Amino acid sequence: VAWMIATMAGVHFLQWTLLLPADVQEFLGFRRGDLDVGRWWSVVTYLFVHADVATLLLSIYALAVFGSRLEREWGARRFLAFAFLASLGGWALHLFIGGDGVLLSASALSFGVLAAHAMQWDDAEHPLAAGVSMRGRWMVVFVATLILLVGRRGGGGGGGAFLAHLGGVAAAWLFVRATQ
Repeated sequence: VAWMIATMAGVHFLQWTLLLPADVQEFLGFRRGDLDVGRWWSVVTYLFVHADVATLLLSIYALAVFGSRLEREWGARRFLAFAFLASLGGWALHLFIGGDGVLLSASALSFGVLAAHAMQWDDAEHPLAAGVSMRGRWMVVFVATLILLVGRRGGGGGGGAFLAHLGGVAAAWLFVRATQ
């Protein structure tokens, strides 16, 4: 989780300081047809580039709070396999039924993490902020709603790329069911 967060933050720093954001998004984001032109790396790199700071921060929050607990419970290898499959689930849904927009951000992974966490610890209490805590299932609903609202505003790929969230959830559900 720490390496994923560091990579996302590093890419975002480069994207908004040293390079043009559109160039980074075009190079690392995934578009339908990328495989036809030999841009195979975009299948994985799309999750490290974000359209805006809000989407980045929400992805980092979901990974830090929920993903770190999954990683501790499952171990680094199992979590990495899960993260890859959740990201691949988002990519696949975008590829087959998504739109023509650029697929960006770790939202598929974030939603996958939220779904897996809810399946594992739906009744656990989690700190939110300022001493407020919520049960796991409601915390997941709250964070997912924030991510959806930010994504609908234009982050996370927007348009048809927005369906990648569901791909992350479906892959997480399959992964957790298959490995329980």
